[in-house]
Amino acid sequence: MRRWIGLAMCVLIAVAAGCTNNTIAPQPQVPEGFVSAGQLAGQTGLKLVRCTPTCAVLEGGPNSVVMICDPGGAIYVNGKQVCSRQRVIAAEDTVYVPAEAVSAVRSRLRSIRLSVGAPPPAPDDTRILTIEPLSPEPLRETPVKGVVVLDAGHGGSDPGTMAYKGMMEKELNLKIAQAVRDRLARRGVKAIMTRDSDVLIDLTERAEIANRNHADLFVSIHCNSSPDPSTSGSSVIVDASPDASSLRAANLVSWNMSVHASGRGVMRDVRGLRVLVKNARPAMLVEVGYLSNRAEARLISSDSHVQLLADDIAAGILEYLRVAGNR
Repeated sequence: MRRWIGLAMCVLIAVAAGCTNNTIAPQPQVPEGFVSAGQLAGQTGLKLVRCTPTCAVLEGGPNSVVMICDPGGAIYVNGKQVCSRQRVIAAEDTVYVPAEAVSAVRSRLRSIRLSVGAPPPAPDDTRILTIEPLSPEPLRETPVKGVVVLDAGHGGSDPGTMAYKGMMEKELNLKIAQAVRDRLARRGVKAIMTRDSDVLIDLTERAEIANRNHADLFVSIHCNSSPDPSTSGSSVIVDASPDASSLRAANLVSWNMSVHASGRGVMRDVRGLRVLVKNARPAMLVEVGYLSNRAEARLISSDSHVQLLADDIAAGILEYLRVAGNR
């Protein structure tokens, strides 16, 4: 769980508010009876190590708390869901949980030895976090059970998006998917590729591979394109009416990918993508970046960035499988 938390980063969440006549648009109000992730950290003696508009992570000693916003959200303490009926919401650019959830979270924390007479940590509601650089933990850790279908988008006669120097999306998709497969396999996950070479597979058949194998997760990997060459960033797409499992997995992959690149977040499918529509299993489509953006295309096509993307996607998948296995 800690691979992506251990990565160095400074998180600054800034939401642009529309202004008219020098008046800032009002932020959504926090419902009465809710506490922020920072306040929860102060009341549990943990440290707020990550906070985005849709997720917050607390850490301290042997403990970790992950809060995922609705819909499909939940509170997890040391990998196990608590407060299943409690809402987790986003407001004022941070994450809030019901005040009554605090005692449930504290009751699940493992014991931490504190110095006698040491004052309790002060509540910290900051939204700008500075974290000391740490080396990422290796992926070869405890085995994780699960079946994941990895779909390298396009292939064969369908090259997908073409980059400015003629790079073909189908080739990049396959390189990233293969690298993710290798990382999952090292952790004991059964990773099934819809294609492992330059062939064209029918879109419905890609989804059926996941259905036939009763996959715990289906992940289709693509590169994006836009008429605006300045558009950049990764994104994760789920079905227009996604189930909670798809949302949870998509959020975890999206957060991990934001470690090494700007992220556009999780989006609902408005195009009727067949690999999602025909899929009866938890599913997502990952857009790793824009080949229409020259700088991002150069980055995505580099071997070093392919490895980072694979690390981040695999980390999100592994965390989803680990949490799902503890439910």
